[in-house]
Amino acid sequence: MTNLAVCLRETFRLMGTGNPIHGGDIINALFPNLWVLLAHIVAFTTIFIFMIRWVWKPSQNALRKRYAFLDEQVEKAEKAHQLAQEKLAKIEKKELEAYQKIEHIMENAKQESMQTSEHILASAKKQANLIKNNAKSEIHKAEIRLQKEMNEKAIKIALNTAEAILNKEIDKKSHDKYFDDFMKKLAIG
Repeated sequence: MTNLAVCLRETFRLMGTGNPIHGGDIINALFPNLWVLLAHIVAFTTIFIFMIRWVWKPSQNALRKRYAFLDEQVEKAEKAHQLAQEKLAKIEKKELEAYQKIEHIMENAKQESMQTSEHILASAKKQANLIKNNAKSEIHKAEIRLQKEMNEKAIKIALNTAEAILNKEIDKKSHDKYFDDFMKKLAIG
């Protein structure tokens, strides 16, 4: 048995005997010396106050700062996402308008070719072929121009998003460094 178990067993055995010399009452058996009890209370209170002041409060402050930083990063990411969604909607709207214009141009070209073919058969065929070729080349040019614009806008959006993500990661790394330095200083202090 351990020394503590032996001491406790002997204490309780002696308490049962009723011998005042050997600790007949339980209070004297548990707290043999008032000064030892007071020293334990003072030591406990000192350690408790130290833990509250130098460990608990700084760690809570650090956690609050970290939560605030994370909330700010989430808010920035949500704003960037919303901005990207808005830009995407604008691009899709412009693309739809471009397709409608293309359809309108094609419809007009067809109507012109029909009217011209009714009036003058021989020249209408030549005229219609020229109009169709011009319309197709305009459509092709418009498609190429729109495709280039869409590619440029998509690249800009991707670069802006990548830049926002890189800024976020750099901020997170520097934040982690500051947090680690703070924890080291806390451990040293």
